[in-house]
Amino acid sequence: MTDKETTNRPEEVYHYPHDCINDGFCDFQLFYNPETKKYFFSMETLLGFEDEGKGPKYYLKDILCDFTEWMADNGYKTSKKCSF
Repeated sequence: MTDKETTNRPEEVYHYPHDCINDGFCDFQLFYNPETKKYFFSMETLLGFEDEGKGPKYYLKDILCDFTEWMADNGYKTSKKCSF
């Protein structure tokens, strides 16, 4: 692999839970692609919860709150509204 291929590969910049690197399984990961200068994320969707009603909703909320805190700590704006 050349230096250019190594430096242009997407790099992980955030993951949740924070100790997931130890076991290799992350539920949410954010990557940055230096070639396109864009971010993209990956999210595990095959998770089981005791409370199938509220469990997934609260877990996703925990992930997004932690991610928002990471963004604020790293100087990213967190107040932009998204429309779909």
